[in-house]
Amino acid sequence: MPNSVSIDITNSAIPSQKVIDFLLGENLGSVNGKYTFYAPLDLKYGSTITYTDKITGMGNEDSESLAITKLGIEALVTNNIPFDFTITAYPIDANGEFIEDVTIETIDIVANSVDRPLKFTINGNIENFDGIYFEAIAKAPETGSNFNPTTTISLKDLKVTISGNLISEF
Repeated sequence: MPNSVSIDITNSAIPSQKVIDFLLGENLGSVNGKYTFYAPLDLKYGSTITYTDKITGMGNEDSESLAITKLGIEALVTNNIPFDFTITAYPIDANGEFIEDVTIETIDIVANSVDRPLKFTINGNIENFDGIYFEAIAKAPETGSNFNPTTTISLKDLKVTISGNLISEF
């Protein structure tokens, strides 16, 4: 279960209404709202859910001496969402920032798959590597779909391999 859910409402508006006794020149404060969502969450065509997570702490005191040129990521993914999604893995540095100038792959995951092998290869100059940022994007199909409390995406048996050179003075 995620720690938080962020929802962007497009084309939102306040309905037209008759205003009575509106005070001019007064600070009226902010407008607040409250929303309640009940499972199952019904998703109409075009609805998009983006889930992100990161794994950090993979670097150590020798990380600055590593010239990584290839990063391999393998895992088993289970998707019991009733439609496909894509997943992308980005290398991050010790500050949690994306490492740029690398090739990134996006992989399609089919609906209702169990323990599907997942393999990413990231090539480039991967400096100060400390972790991986994952982004999964699911878009509801034309027929729509719904989520229930048991809907999940999970990764297990995560393995990271690196290729490159160790630069050090002996």
